[in-house]
Amino acid sequence: MNVEFVFILQMEGLVELHDNIMFYLIIILFGVSWILTSVIRNYASSRSPISHKYLNHGTDVPVHNNSHSITLS
Repeated sequence: MNVEFVFILQMEGLVELHDNIMFYLIIILFGVSWILTSVIRNYASSRSPISHKYLNHGTDVPVHNNSHSITLS
């Protein structure tokens, strides 16, 4: 076999591998972006009372120890 012929076969294999990886990468990225967009649009805090119910940042959580009462903020 000729050296150039072996190189051409290897390059064809690498190009096919690259094409397959890019195809599935684009499919995965499209699916993830679709899911993130739908979650952000459907569960916005201004439209969904459920998401507002669980936004408890900055509230005090009392933790009772045996002898002391501690408040975490």
